[in-house]
Amino acid sequence: MATVGRNDPCPCGSGKKYKKCHQEQDEARGRELRTLSGIDEWLRFHTRRLHEHLAPHAEGASPVLAAAETFFGEGERPGHPLDDGLFRDHALFDVPVGAEGETLAALHGLDDGLASVGDTRVMATALAASYLSFLEVTEVKRGKGFGMRDVLTDTEAFIWDETMAASVEPMEYLLARRLPFTDRPLLAPAWRKVAFHGRKSAAAAARAAFDEAGFAPDDVSGRLAWLKGAAPRLLAWARAFHREGPLV
Repeated sequence: MATVGRNDPCPCGSGKKYKKCHQEQDEARGRELRTLSGIDEWLRFHTRRLHEHLAPHAEGASPVLAAAETFFGEGERPGHPLDDGLFRDHALFDVPVGAEGETLAALHGLDDGLASVGDTRVMATALAASYLSFLEVTEVKRGKGFGMRDVLTDTEAFIWDETMAASVEPMEYLLARRLPFTDRPLLAPAWRKVAFHGRKSAAAAARAAFDEAGFAPDDVSGRLAWLKGAAPRLLAWARAFHREGPLV
C-alpha cells in the first residue's frame, strides 16, 4: 500500500489530515519496529499493535461484557477486563460478536499504510486460529526455547523463545495460546503458570470434557469452536483444583 501523505486524509477515518491525527504515532511505531532485536520483541510489537487497533471496538460491546462475567466468575479481576491479557485475546479473537458469529478481529481488519502491516496481519491470522489451553512444559533448553505438550489435543511442539525459556521449568503447566506457525511455533505473549499443586487434576478435567464432546477426526471447525469457547472453563478448572501458591 502507498505511504500516506502528510496532507492526505488520515486512514483512521477521522476526517482530519494525517499530520494532525495519526502521523506522529505511526512514525514512533515505525521507529520502534526498526529497533526490534528478537522474536519475542517482534511478537509483542505486532500483538500490541493488534490490541490497540481492536480494543476500542470492544468497549461497551455486550457480548464482550457478558464474556467477561463468565471468564472471571468469582475470581480476581482487573480494573478493566481488557487489562487482563488472557481475557483480551479471548475477547478479540474468540468471542462471537457479529451477526454471523464473527469475532471483533474478523470484523475490523487492519490497514494503516505502514510497511509492517503484512506482519501484523500474519499475527492476526495466527491468533484467530489459536485457543487457550493447558500446556505442559516437557523440556527446557536455555538460550533457545522449550518443549511443550498441549494437554487437550495431545500435540507437541518446540517453542523457539529464549526469553520464555528462562522463565519456565519442566513439569510446569501453563495457560497459554500456541500460535500455529508451522516453521517456528510461538506462544502468544499473554500466558500464566498454573499453580503447581493441582495442575494435573485441572488439566485432566479439561481433557475429559474435551474427549466427552466426541468430535469426529475430520471435524476441525467444531473442535476449534469448542476449544475457543472453553477458555473460561479452563480458568475455572485451574482455580477449582488450586492447592498452594498464587492463583493463575
